[in-house]
Amino acid sequence: MSLQLPIPIEEIEKGELSEDTRKKLREGKLSKTDINVSKALYEVAKEKNLNNIGFEKAIEIGDVIIITTKQNIGLLIGRGGSIASALSKKLNKKIRIIKHSETRHKLVSELIEPAVLKGINVKYTKTGKIWKILIGNKEKLPMNEDTLEIALKQFFGADIEIKYS
Repeated sequence: MSLQLPIPIEEIEKGELSEDTRKKLREGKLSKTDINVSKALYEVAKEKNLNNIGFEKAIEIGDVIIITTKQNIGLLIGRGGSIASALSKKLNKKIRIIKHSETRHKLVSELIEPAVLKGINVKYTKTGKIWKILIGNKEKLPMNEDTLEIALKQFFGADIEIKYS
């Protein structure tokens, strides 16, 4: 089985995390959500005999898990949403899958789609940066504003200010 997960498949199969993985977890390079999604995706892949799927990062916010992938997003969603639905059932959460991007603009665009990103600016304060996000079509946001703000804070690792046009 060829899966691209944040933790090695051998650790999932053994049911035990290595010292290296536990260190990444302590340092915040991995989250418990990354591990839970890795286990669930492994089980789904095994059940459905899937190969060449995976993800980069998973963030849990309330009853939603946002999963980013560098691969073809359709592979992780599955035909008719079958893989996303199976993950949702296993994790007992709503699943939102977006394309992983190194650029903030593309990441935010993916996250808020079908709403439109109008711009991103940085405001420097005495306490640090605040990322100002300007969004059009507020009514088209795929999640509520609180969930969006929490997600953006986790992805950016900084304070967020959301405005609408």
